[in-house]
Amino acid sequence: MSKKRKSDKVPLFDVQIIEPASNPMFEEWQHAITKFLIYTKPVACAHCGKKRKRHWTQLRFFSATDMEPGKFKLEPGETVYPPLTPVCADHLLLPEIPDGA
Repeated sequence: MSKKRKSDKVPLFDVQIIEPASNPMFEEWQHAITKFLIYTKPVACAHCGKKRKRHWTQLRFFSATDMEPGKFKLEPGETVYPPLTPVCADHLLLPEIPDGA
């Protein structure tokens, strides 16, 4: 039996891309473009700057927004982020939908 080395404990990847669980509030295409990112070290949220190991992202251009109390309509944020940009769970992601799509 071989002895474990310290290097055996080091993860192979600095980030894992994880599929979200099914959510009846998401349409199939929304589920397909949404991913979770789990980093080995804290990474800053692109929207607010909070450092966390867990973020989420989308596979298309998107904006991030905060759910304001008493508001039921989500307004896209001013910044459009490229695919795979890490955003913390404090924000909702809104994919950029081309006109006419």
